[in-house]
Amino acid sequence: MAYVYKITHKETGEFYIGSKYAVGATPENTSEYFGSPKGKTDRCVRYKYLILNERHLLSKEIIGIYDTKQEALEIEIELQNKFYDDELCLNGAKQTSDKFSFVVCGKEHPLFGKKHSDSSKEKMRLAKIGKKLKPCSEEARANMRAVQKGRIITEEHRHKLRLARLGKTISKNKKIICPHCSKEGGTSGMKRYHFDNCKIKG
Repeated sequence: MAYVYKITHKETGEFYIGSKYAVGATPENTSEYFGSPKGKTDRCVRYKYLILNERHLLSKEIIGIYDTKQEALEIEIELQNKFYDDELCLNGAKQTSDKFSFVVCGKEHPLFGKKHSDSSKEKMRLAKIGKKLKPCSEEARANMRAVQKGRIITEEHRHKLRLARLGKTISKNKKIICPHCSKEGGTSGMKRYHFDNCKIKG
């Protein structure tokens, strides 16, 4: 089932338009789904903040229910094009194509049910050797701080975190030695840059 929804802030009138599709999903069993904005625009940052801190002031309206994901996306595109320039709209970007959604999701993904071969994994590993992640820009850091600012972790959330960690032990000082260069270091860094990824590995 697929449906298009509108999230509205009860006090400010700000709104977000999106669509939801998942096997077995209905408006009833996904009533707590308010979208997953991933952009870095001011609109996205604002909407993320509302989801995290003012969810109780957000109301969800089901605009329409459709048989296929494509039908829902077409309506979503139409509505976003219509309301995108509204100063109260919180959609960070317009949905302009359904190709991405169809290609990468579930059974429609070209690699669904498949696994990379050992030779493919080795090529990917070699391609990443020596590459470093680019540091976040100040703008990106500011956006991340804005999203987390004022975030409140409920007792229920804390309880779930505790349950997830039960029985797990964390060793902060554990050291391991690379069999290729004999360098010693922490587990995380050593596994990333040594062992199979060691520069002097034969």
